[in-house]
Amino acid sequence: MKLLKKVVATSLLILAVCHTTDSIANQSDMLPASVAKIMNTATEKIKLEKRRKGKDPAGTYTFELDNAKYTVKVFGKRAKLENRKKEIDIAETLSEEGVGAKFIGKAEDNSLYIREFIDGRVAKYEDFQNDEIIKKFAVALKKLHACKIDATSSSQLNLTERHFKKIMRREGIARPKGLEVLYDIWKKQHASLPSKTAFCHNNLVPSNILISKTGEIYFINSEYCGKENVYDELGHVTLITGISEEKLKNFLKDYLGEAPSEEILKTVKTAQQLANFAVSMHYFASSNSGKKDPEGIKKQNEELDNMLNSDALKSAPDLLKENGFIKVKSRKKDLIKEYALAFYKAYKESQ
Repeated sequence: MKLLKKVVATSLLILAVCHTTDSIANQSDMLPASVAKIMNTATEKIKLEKRRKGKDPAGTYTFELDNAKYTVKVFGKRAKLENRKKEIDIAETLSEEGVGAKFIGKAEDNSLYIREFIDGRVAKYEDFQNDEIIKKFAVALKKLHACKIDATSSSQLNLTERHFKKIMRREGIARPKGLEVLYDIWKKQHASLPSKTAFCHNNLVPSNILISKTGEIYFINSEYCGKENVYDELGHVTLITGISEEKLKNFLKDYLGEAPSEEILKTVKTAQQLANFAVSMHYFASSNSGKKDPEGIKKQNEELDNMLNSDALKSAPDLLKENGFIKVKSRKKDLIKEYALAFYKAYKESQ
């Protein structure tokens, strides 16, 4: 009887997998027709090329039509309707404000949407040493923060807390001595940061800032967008893009439309300090030492403290100048650890 139940269960599982595969294949076959309907053209004119990974048919595609190029974002089956609608609403609003790709249309069930393709490149560290680009970026960021979208998101406080808890509970993640004490200091300092709530991107790393061939600034990858404290975003983005202290006043002047007061300047600099710790937690949470035995972890912790107190450790600004803001999934663990320590040290020395 047990064997029979096992055979039946296995058969049902195989049927379910086959059905899912067939459904996905059918959706993939129907995708050009869905795009053609939005573009008001014949299906045979739509030749989709997949650009970003995703379980078929989910992902990002491009196609050309009448000498113009477009992108298609197709949501996965697990994407909730409210999340799909939120992303589409944001894409449409950014388009209207001129800081996102031109919005073309969407499927009736919000399963996909189409925008014009922006011919350009992602921003680099060197771009934010250019006064003209800094000015355009400040103006574009002001437009972004002025968007009237009622969307929620995870705050910097929540994300940093999540990373900190992961570091503290997971075996195999080395951490410097006194982390808990410094985290408590950070929480109190963050709580005292003046608050000005507005619509924010909440993931403004250089790879999410696009510079078109005509020099215009656009924001991409808006899935984390939502209402947040603009000072958190100003501190974070000016820190990781490497906007120097001498250029910060001009950046804020272009952002505000007037010279910043000493109070605002002080607040943004405080937000930069707070961002140092938040960024370090982001990197520490991804720096698995591979040592799960107590002695191994103890040794790794001692090595971290030695690196932290060494003159050989490069500063966070020097690392940004040398490598830019690196993604945790695209680099070696040793470099991730170096970044974690450099930003951690920057915050620690600011206290």
